[in-house]
Amino acid sequence: MSDPPKSMGTAMREKREELGLSLSQVSSKSGLHENTIAGYEKDEHQPGLFNLVVLADTLGVGLDEYIGRQAKGRNDNERTSAEDPALAD
Repeated sequence: MSDPPKSMGTAMREKREELGLSLSQVSSKSGLHENTIAGYEKDEHQPGLFNLVVLADTLGVGLDEYIGRQAKGRNDNERTSAEDPALAD
């Protein structure tokens, strides 16, 4: 049985700790209040898209990492008209 996916807050905290940054340092770099970031890390609040992008940029990660999505190429998850004639124009 596989482990449940990490929460967004857990992923944020783990990345911050991996980089050796304190909440105060991330706050200074991102412009977000320290308590706001702590609330996200504890899953007390969910960041809006703008704050999520700011934190991802601050920590050098892609949004996919925070939302637990595995990026796939177009051909990995979409069928083309060559594979399925119903998709042809």
